[in-house]
Amino acid sequence: MPSLLIVNADDFGISEGVNRGIAEAHRMGILTSTTLMANMPAFEHARQISAENPGLGVGVHLTLTSGGPILPPGKVPHLVDDGGNFLRLDRFLIRLSMGMIPVNEIEAELAAQVERTIAGDFSPTHLDSHHHVHTHPLLQPVAVRIALRYGIRGIRSPVEIGPAGVSAEGSLVKALGLSALGRMLRSRAQKAGLISPDHFRGLMLGTAFSAEPLHSMLRRLQPGSTELMCHPGYPDGGLRQQTSYADGREKELGALLDPAGRDILREAGVALGNYSDLFV
Repeated sequence: MPSLLIVNADDFGISEGVNRGIAEAHRMGILTSTTLMANMPAFEHARQISAENPGLGVGVHLTLTSGGPILPPGKVPHLVDDGGNFLRLDRFLIRLSMGMIPVNEIEAELAAQVERTIAGDFSPTHLDSHHHVHTHPLLQPVAVRIALRYGIRGIRSPVEIGPAGVSAEGSLVKALGLSALGRMLRSRAQKAGLISPDHFRGLMLGTAFSAEPLHSMLRRLQPGSTELMCHPGYPDGGLRQQTSYADGREKELGALLDPAGRDILREAGVALGNYSDLFV
């Protein structure tokens, strides 16, 4: 069997500019998969794009650190600030780790996000999360329970640091930490019958990557299945309201559209697909 590459764009639904970039990267580039943020303003626009592109695998991008909750803020008071929006990532992680956020509030909100996503008989291919919060030791069992509850068979386990070297353009410390958490999650998920790709890439590639480092990474793919995380899109006002990472997304989009990437994969015998191809 040929090796499989899943190129997944995070943040589907965060803005219409990002949605358009994801659609273009799928139709004209190597992008095969994306994950949808149920709490974001361009959610319905993303659902429309998904319907127009049936070959695009769409999962759920669980979100606890950007925008506001699906549930009324009064039902998840420990997850929000005085304005009813989710806490910043650093504050969320500190409070979660100190036991100041009830896990039942988190599980209720994540369930609401999945239920909004699956409305209309939509079947997500997998789960991952904004800022990788589902890899936190306290949230790993929650993510697994949510996946099992809604019949979602795939889950991201971001294990990037291993025997094979990768580009050092991204954050080594972040990659080391998330890879350790990813190994814990992979073991837990496998015991529950959930599936993750064999390998993960994207942390060391960093954000705002260009075609050259992307192609270098593609030439060093290991046998088996690999997920490549990316964040393509067209910056717009809606995006800038939600995140500080905006301008670099168009650079990532250009790298994914470069036809040389597809040529590299073809020559190496690597097939493009999404999480649903792991279940065959």
